Amino acid sequence: MTPDLSTLTATVSDLVQKVDFWWRLRMLLTAGTVLIAATTFVVQFAERKKTTELSAAKSALSDAKEEQIRQKLADRNFTTNERAAMVRILSSSPKSKLRIRYLATEPEAGRFAKTVHAIFVEAGWNPEPPTFTAVVYPGVSLSLSGSGGVQVLPPPPPFENVRSAFKEVGIETGMIWGGVPDGALDIWIGKKP
Repeated sequence: MTPDLSTLTATVSDLVQKVDFWWRLRMLLTAGTVLIAATTFVVQFAERKKTTELSAAKSALSDAKEEQIRQKLADRNFTTNERAAMVRILSSSPKSKLRIRYLATEPEAGRFAKTVHAIFVEAGWNPEPPTFTAVVYPGVSLSLSGSGGVQVLPPPPPFENVRSAFKEVGIETGMIWGGVPDGALDIWIGKKP
């Protein structure tokens, strides 16, 4: 028996719809897979780029920390230009008796005191050789008193010029009043700030 034409037409139409449905579903799934693959590629690319940036940032941070530690451990010193600026200011200054003291427990302070001493000698001063002491504030401090330990105000030109020479090279000096009975200027070099 031969199926009738209308039954065959309905079957073909039904099968066409079903094949079309599955073909469209396959296309959607293929498009979805391609979209997922493309998204995965973009995400992986962005992840690799950010990982590279993170690695570079971590390396820069590590280098900066190492440099900071290196600078913290390095001796204080003066560049050629800084040294020349100090010598220029101190050479034109009136001279006075000068002592340089440094903290005995800080070898770096002793080395820096010798450098400061050399600058004053180069500028024509006649400072006493650096000597150590037990207590000094961190950084660089200046002290000046008149005879008998009396405070001198305003400070005389040598004091102000020494303070200006240090300030010229970026070193702010503290001030210690009293304790110098002979009117000498003392430079106190403490622990590196």
